Amino acid sequence: MTLKDWLSQTRTNQTHFSRLINVDRITVWRWLQGHSIPSSATIMEIERATEGAVSLNDWYPERIAKDES
Repeated sequence: MTLKDWLSQTRTNQTHFSRLINVDRITVWRWLQGHSIPSSATIMEIERATEGAVSLNDWYPERIAKDES
């Protein structure tokens, strides 16, 4: 699941989520727009905060597709 989908499904706004994982709101916006990808440590925080709904694999879908072929 993407972070964008998770935020929508849980009705969590970007500001609240950014505070939850201790990053700037603009940083979350950049992730949602595809302008950047969080660090591995931050992805682990996102996975924790979303109770596993958004995991490392969700940030690198092309890697998964490559591994499956």
